[in-house]
Amino acid sequence: MNRIRSKEEVADLYRRHGSMVYQICLMLLKNVPDAEDATQTVFRKVMEQDKPFRDPEHEKAWFIVTPAMSAGTS
Repeated sequence: MNRIRSKEEVADLYRRHGSMVYQICLMLLKNVPDAEDATQTVFRKVMEQDKPFRDPEHEKAWFIVTPAMSAGTS
């Protein structure tokens, strides 16, 4: 598995969106361990993603929609 994004880029994305992603996962799953796992899954996906975000709005939308898919509620 090749890492597409640098550690620094992923860390920056986590600083910007980590709390929101966790809150969405917790709201959907209503269980802290499962919400933590789903949050980790979202950030693993972004690490492996090779497409850049078009703009800040696209980036935020991706981090809103992807947790629902990771939480198994899509």
